[in-house]
Amino acid sequence: MPGKTAILTAGLAWAAMCGCAGTQRTETGRQGAGANPVPVQIDHAAGESAYSVSRGPCRIEWSIRSVEAHLVHHRAECSLPVKEQMPLIESLMREVLEGSAGPERFRTLFWGRIYPDGEPDTTLAFRLALAAHQSPHWDSVRGRPENGDPNGFVRSLANEAMIYPELRDAFRSFGLEIRVMSVEKVLIQRAAALPFYDRLARNGVRPADRLPIDGMTWFSISRISSERPYTGSARR
Repeated sequence: MPGKTAILTAGLAWAAMCGCAGTQRTETGRQGAGANPVPVQIDHAAGESAYSVSRGPCRIEWSIRSVEAHLVHHRAECSLPVKEQMPLIESLMREVLEGSAGPERFRTLFWGRIYPDGEPDTTLAFRLALAAHQSPHWDSVRGRPENGDPNGFVRSLANEAMIYPELRDAFRSFGLEIRVMSVEKVLIQRAAALPFYDRLARNGVRPADRLPIDGMTWFSISRISSERPYTGSARR
């Protein structure tokens, strides 16, 4: 009859193999030749799967929790221009669509901040600020929209001015439509304090103008009605 130590060792080994102990397991994403590899970190105890992709100074992670399987959380530490981030986003999307979320369950993308701390790309923040400056419904002197609701204003403006065309096109390549559905905690700053003020000034923005540049952002995801159901990877 085996001793207690042998039984315990065998039990721990089995738990590690099957994931019963609630530990993490790393898998390699299913990618075609030349695509960005997407390792998947699975935490059974937390009920969370984290898909990540890296290139140079850029790392992007999409995580999904079993209790909110329709919601993907986007986290990025990336200074690449948004256009150069799209191949990484597409690799993540491909893996998520073919993985645990599936094309039918992926309905919301929590992007987080438009202009986070660190050394992020300024493309989205610049486009948002410029669109507000050009909008007849934004008061650049007082730094607020005429309806008094900066969150609602930025949500509508982001879609109407289409400040995220690269992201829209990436999703459309998978037969999906993406739109800003909610924005919270909009940050408004004086134009002269912004690192991209020179670009704004070339478009008529004055140093004292107060413009929106940031906010916590959620996107809604839906299937393009004319598209057939997603059956495989786009742009392999």
